[in-house]
Amino acid sequence: PSGESITVSDADIGNNQPSTFSIEDGDDGRFSIDSDGNIYTDLDFSVGVDRVLDYETKPSYQLTVRATNTENDPAGMPVFTDIQIAILIIDINDEDPFFLSSSTDQSITIAETVTGPIFTITAEDTDHPILATTFTYSIIYGNEQIGGIDSFSIDPTSGVISVAVTQLDHEVYPDYTLLLKAEEDQTPAASVVTSLAITLTNENEFPPAFSQTTYTTSIAESIRIGRPVLLVEATDNDTSHAIVFSLDGTTDSESFDISPSTGLLTTRLEFDREVKDAFSFEVIATDEADGLVAPLQSSAMIDVSINDVNDNSPVFTDVRQTIELDEDFATNSIIYNTSTENPISDVDDGVNMQVKYSLQTSDTTFSLNEDTGELTLITT
Repeated sequence: PSGESITVSDADIGNNQPSTFSIEDGDDGRFSIDSDGNIYTDLDFSVGVDRVLDYETKPSYQLTVRATNTENDPAGMPVFTDIQIAILIIDINDEDPFFLSSSTDQSITIAETVTGPIFTITAEDTDHPILATTFTYSIIYGNEQIGGIDSFSIDPTSGVISVAVTQLDHEVYPDYTLLLKAEEDQTPAASVVTSLAITLTNENEFPPAFSQTTYTTSIAESIRIGRPVLLVEATDNDTSHAIVFSLDGTTDSESFDISPSTGLLTTRLEFDREVKDAFSFEVIATDEADGLVAPLQSSAMIDVSINDVNDNSPVFTDVRQTIELDEDFATNSIIYNTSTENPISDVDDGVNMQVKYSLQTSDTTFSLNEDTGELTLITT
């Protein structure tokens, strides 16, 4: 299409007046001029345009236009005049918007307790500032809800992204991938999309919780060192925290070991029920925080009773006693009651302290009741 027309006057007459126009410089192959001095950007002319005009590439052109007479001067030299023409390209909204590199496909890590603004996205285009392109920002995907509320919000004008809920929760959503859109406030409206990956660091919110408040068990006093006693269990709602088990360090706990990782309680020393028949101590569960926050811990009681084994012999009060009988003492009569006159002691417990009596002789003059210890004269 024609943009400008050039008019030239010449005091000469006839063939000495100008009849040709040309563009000598500055057109970059994008302009042509006809014999009437009209400047075009039209592919139909012999010096046609091979590329569209683009304000963002070159916003202006300085053309050198020459008007040349048909006849040369007396010396045979062409007669011409040049004029400088400035062509300014008017910008239109033809450039796609883009996000600045600081806003494109970014990844951030935040604490789950953070509130307020966390990131800002910024879009631009390369059209002329006179077009005053503004954008509307929005989150179009990935904005998971907590308690029916979107986790994040975005200021549609500034592009500032903020935490929208009272508390993010690593245990529910440890990470997010938001798709963010910037749309031009123009008609037609061009738009651009980018992503923001958000990873939450797990705060230490919850102490470990034991499966029981008190663990109760019993073991035989003859149990060997290193044998399992019981298994304690604890869980932590802070999903990324491991749990370490330990004992409270009291005298009672010194007879046992516990695996820090599994919670398996084992024997560390030998036991003697007759010396100590019960042990009570605390087991402690501590979570392994990430070092940025203090660890949390909880405790439970362990009660271990020691079961008796028959590991002690009965002991008579007197190891030797003398009984005197009249020679006419009636047969089948009790002459001595061992249980009352020479009591037995046994530090074992329960059935392990019950005794049976017997005579360690083949002499049949006497008999001994195995339960009561009564000695009876059978024959004389």
